[in-house]
Amino acid sequence: MLREDSLLERITRFFGIELDDASLIRLGDLELLLKVDSFDWNLHMLPLLTLRRVGIKSVVAPVSDVLVKGGSPVAALLSLRVPRSFDEGRLHQLLAGVREAAEKYGLRVVGGDTDVAEESPLRLDVFVVARLTGRYLSRRGARPGDIIAITGRVGLAAAVQAFSLNPGEVGCQLADRHLEEYAWGNLPDPRAWLAVKEVVGASLDNSDGLALSLHYLSESSSVRLELEEIPLHPLLLECFGEERALERALYYSGEEYNFIFTLPEGHEELLRSINATPIGRVKQGGGVYLRGYGEVRKFGWVGGVGYAERI
Repeated sequence: MLREDSLLERITRFFGIELDDASLIRLGDLELLLKVDSFDWNLHMLPLLTLRRVGIKSVVAPVSDVLVKGGSPVAALLSLRVPRSFDEGRLHQLLAGVREAAEKYGLRVVGGDTDVAEESPLRLDVFVVARLTGRYLSRRGARPGDIIAITGRVGLAAAVQAFSLNPGEVGCQLADRHLEEYAWGNLPDPRAWLAVKEVVGASLDNSDGLALSLHYLSESSSVRLELEEIPLHPLLLECFGEERALERALYYSGEEYNFIFTLPEGHEELLRSINATPIGRVKQGGGVYLRGYGEVRKFGWVGGVGYAERI
């Protein structure tokens, strides 16, 4: 059975691509970061999401990937397929969300492709171009002794998903403000991030879940990550209690777009400007470990199989 991690490994090997959040290309003195991300109704839609928030999330996902690498987003292309039954009011809501997020992050939507299909579900692909100034922030730059930090809090996506799909199993109330926060994610202010990025060693965003993202960082930099504490979202704690909340944050927190990064000791004062928290240290070795918990599994969302151990 085909699964996303093996598919990704095959494609990157076939084309000789270095796996990272975004792709860097150089055109003379100009350095650009490119990223495309997709929203598919059958794969990504949750019952409580509005179409405006679908539009927002569809833009935020690729913006997060280019920004975390050190790029300033400048332009976007849209590829939109809608079913014939999709009325104009719903289309307006979707496009309004796209425009709102594009305006927030300084993106010009300059074109794309459209299709109307009889039966196919809604699908929106957003391709973003960013200009790189200064250093490109790969996943490979973490060094023993560095501080590990993360923007925002972790676990809101796990709470939203649980409440949307199995509301009877969680002991909390989901408010509209939580859904709005979920749509926008945990990206830092772009100007603040780009102002501090030159001291950052390695960085990536939390798209596939916190545990998997930390393992990507560990493996890319060939280091051991020793975590002290994870900043959990208050709603997640309310829904699941402290012990279950930690498991949910580690393994079911994808598409939260927290920036996970390392920086040398002595630069902790920079974290406040980007709403980031130190969560541990980089050590020699390999793997991911959390104090009081033990080894963190390489487990999270894998397309084609659901939540599983990643290859």
